[in-house]
Amino acid sequence: MPNTHSHSNVRSQPQASSSSKLSIEARNVPTQGFIRHIMPPAKKDSWNGASYAKNLAHIAALSGPVQALLTPRPTDTILDIGSGDGAITNLLSEKVPQGAVVGLDSSKSMVEHAIKTHTDAAKPTGNLRFIEHDCSNLQDPPSEDGGLGVIPWTEGWDWVFSNSTLHWILNHSAARETCLPNIYRLLKPGGHLICEFGGAGHVAEAVTAFMALLAHYGIPKNRRREIMPWFFPTAHWMRSALQDAGFKVEECDLHFRPTKIESLRAWVETLGFVFLDAVEEVAPGKRGEAVEWVVNVLEDAVERSKEEGGTVLGYMRLRVRAKKLE
Repeated sequence: MPNTHSHSNVRSQPQASSSSKLSIEARNVPTQGFIRHIMPPAKKDSWNGASYAKNLAHIAALSGPVQALLTPRPTDTILDIGSGDGAITNLLSEKVPQGAVVGLDSSKSMVEHAIKTHTDAAKPTGNLRFIEHDCSNLQDPPSEDGGLGVIPWTEGWDWVFSNSTLHWILNHSAARETCLPNIYRLLKPGGHLICEFGGAGHVAEAVTAFMALLAHYGIPKNRRREIMPWFFPTAHWMRSALQDAGFKVEECDLHFRPTKIESLRAWVETLGFVFLDAVEEVAPGKRGEAVEWVVNVLEDAVERSKEEGGTVLGYMRLRVRAKKLE
């Protein structure tokens, strides 16, 4: 579908005030071409935006290499899928002062924290917006009103960006069929997908400890595999999936990045909630005990001396730059 709303449409709007909202045009979103799938019923919001920002600050701090792959013009539009606490999304907005950035996240707590922290009168361009939206459902646009300009959902984005999110979305087999083709349809011709997420071997020590925790509480193997919340693909799998979706792959590589963790307990509690929830289902009231169990196991594997870097988890990052052909 041709792009009927170019950069100039956004620029031609009057200067936005600090309270301006980005608007996403839904009228010309075709149902044909987008791939739909049925996701499991939504569960409670297990994220806490303030805790995430406090306990996982290293995620934004170490995002420099993937941000470097994004080279926008000042007027470009950027869609951040899984914007979390908004720290990285805010940095992206500084790259496009006359453009627009929209951060999507499925967590109400994350979105509320991001809005409170990163959108205020201190941002003179008013080019940043955070929206609560199921990031596995990219065929349907969020419904938002606003005065900065209209961004078409289909072929409205110069860049789709995502950091530390796709391994959650792609965990569902149906999403592995739909996510990348739908991202392709969101991009303008010539637009880019820039992303980084967990690849094959990511935090293997933690995965082993979490799965052992489930076994410790008597959860059978087939159920343990169902509980596993992450999909960490190989570079070969990702490259093939991108090409199948129509992308020209410019970069798709695994990067081993041993990562210092300030609080192992906070890391387990914040990112391991799916495993901890599963334990509580079979052993009510044992969540704290389960956290202790995982931390004790992990400490033996990942704690080093201060001279050797302290507590370090084996992060394996899959970094991607892929282009939609013009």
